[in-house]
Amino acid sequence: ETDVCSLMLLNRRSSAFAAFMFLMIMPIPFLMFVKSFLEINDDKIWKIICNLCMLQTVVCSLLHFTGFYEFRRSIWITHISICMVLVYLIAVIIYKIIKKQTDQKLKACMMALTLVIIATIVDMVGYYKTGNNSGMFGRSSFLVFIIILGLESARQAVTSLKKRRRMEELEQFALNDSMTGLYNRNAYDYFINNESDIKNHMVVTFDLNNLKMCNDNYGHSAGDAYIINSAHIIETAFDRFGKCYRIGGDEFCCIIPDATEFQIEHFIQKMHQDVAILNNKNIIPTEVEIACGYALVTPDDTDIEKVRERADEMMYHNKKVLKGLI
Repeated sequence: ETDVCSLMLLNRRSSAFAAFMFLMIMPIPFLMFVKSFLEINDDKIWKIICNLCMLQTVVCSLLHFTGFYEFRRSIWITHISICMVLVYLIAVIIYKIIKKQTDQKLKACMMALTLVIIATIVDMVGYYKTGNNSGMFGRSSFLVFIIILGLESARQAVTSLKKRRRMEELEQFALNDSMTGLYNRNAYDYFINNESDIKNHMVVTFDLNNLKMCNDNYGHSAGDAYIINSAHIIETAFDRFGKCYRIGGDEFCCIIPDATEFQIEHFIQKMHQDVAILNNKNIIPTEVEIACGYALVTPDDTDIEKVRERADEMMYHNKKVLKGLI
C-alpha cells in the first residue's frame, strides 16, 4: 500500500498518511470478501470485528492529528486488528471442517489464507525485530491470495452459468413443443391454473383438417411437415399479440390479453391467405386447412376453459364449413 500511495501522491507526508489509512481499513474489505466467498453464515461476529476496525481507524486518526500518538507508534493496534481478522477466518475454516462443509472453495481459501498468515507473521516479526517496513512478503501473499480466489470465483461462475443454461434448456423443453417450438400443453395448463386475471382475454382455437388422412396416405413425415408449417402460420399471425400453444396432436390455441379491440377477423383472413400460399407451393401432399374459432372473456367467466369451449364450438362449425358440410 505504501508503494501505491507514493505513486499516486507526490507529497511524502500525504503518501505516508494514505498508506497508514489504507493499512488500517484493509481488514474490513478483506473480511467481507472472504465472508462472501465462503458464504459464512454469521450475522454478528463479523460486524463486531468490522466495527472494531473502524473504531480503531477513527481513534488512531484522532490521536495522530492531535499529536498524542502518531501512526508509526500506533501501528501495533492495526496489527492486532489484522490478527483478529485472521484468527476469525481460521476459526470459521475449522468450524466448516468440523461440520464437514469442506468444498473446493474452502480448500482454495485455506491454501491462500495459509500463505497470507505465514507472510503476515514474517513481516510483523521483521518489523518488530529490525524495524523493516517493506512488507514484501505480505504484498506478495495478498497478490497470490487474490489470484487463487479469483480463479476459483471464475471457475464457480462458469459452473453456475452452465447450470443456469442447462436449467433454461430443461425449462424450455418442459414448456415448449419440440416439433413446432410453440408452448406445449404443460405451459397451457400452467397458465390456466395460475392466471387469475383473465379480464378482456380472448381465446382462439385451431384444428388441422385432413391431418389423419395425410398421415395414413403419405406417412408421418408428411404429417409432421403439415403440423410444422401450420404451426408456423398460426405463430406468424398471432404470436405478436399473445401466446400460442400446441395443446393436442392437431389442436392449437392462442390466448390474447387485452383483446377488446383486437381485430380478430383481419388476422384470421391473413392466416387463410398464408395457408393458400402454402398450398400453392405444394410442399404438403394434402391440402392444408386450418379451422379456427374464437371467444372473448365475458364478465361472468371465471374459468378460461369455459371460454375455450365456446371458441371450440365456433371452430368446429368452421371445420364443417371448410369441409363443405355446411
